[in-house]
Amino acid sequence: MKRTIVAVSCVLALGLVGCSSSSGGGGGGEFGNDTAALRGVVTDMDGNALEGVFVTSTHFDGGESVSTSTDAAGAWDLDVAAGRVTVSFIELGLVTTRKKAIVGENGRTFLPVTMAAQAGPFMLNPSVGGMIEGPRGAAIELPVVAFQTLSDESYDGMVGVYLTPLDPTIPAELSAYPAPLDATRDGSVLESFGMIEVEFRSEDGDEVLKMMDRPQVGIRVPAGASIQDLPETIPLWHNVFDDWSLSDQVATRDGDTNMYTGTVEHFS
Repeated sequence: MKRTIVAVSCVLALGLVGCSSSSGGGGGGEFGNDTAALRGVVTDMDGNALEGVFVTSTHFDGGESVSTSTDAAGAWDLDVAAGRVTVSFIELGLVTTRKKAIVGENGRTFLPVTMAAQAGPFMLNPSVGGMIEGPRGAAIELPVVAFQTLSDESYDGMVGVYLTPLDPTIPAELSAYPAPLDATRDGSVLESFGMIEVEFRSEDGDEVLKMMDRPQVGIRVPAGASIQDLPETIPLWHNVFDDWSLSDQVATRDGDTNMYTGTVEHFS
């Protein structure tokens, strides 16, 4: 089995994965004009309902997106055209996640979702740079770097770094991954060995930020706690929204800690 690390860049998530056999997928993208009900419930890691999560469904082959928000019971309901869809779930303070579903004509599709709370903020002075350490030994190390808003306006001030490790050996954390592991461009299915999700925000936490350049950023990713026989080195992948592709970076395992360290620059 080919083993790799994933650098997920939808919200700056990074992870350790292996590439298993091809899913043989594809297909299911066509849809007609008939609408069907797409519904679900969003909960936190403890099974508690999450209210106010913004839910958007977008067809795999294009078409209009439709959106709603979860109610007090964490429930949401959308009428969408039948076919293959990607559904995104976004809420401040939670790891953004995207799921795939095939919605049948004149039917009802139920999509339960678990979301993880982000860890942080850990404050960074971007004019100095430095190491940011999160739970379970996860870390990133940034050089001096300039930040800007998502509308490309320059940002001056302290940066809040949200750094959240996710362990694939814990079912609820695996379910809360930012993107599906079967969303590779070559149809392969990824087996995860660990992940960190990273997001930059303004000091008050109200605005998401991005780095203006593509500096080399050091990463430290904890492997899943119960995974055995980890390789010494492992390639890096990156992900933009929900498409995984192989990069030219490699991470190395620390045998004493089962942490993988490397550098990335693909923070989209």
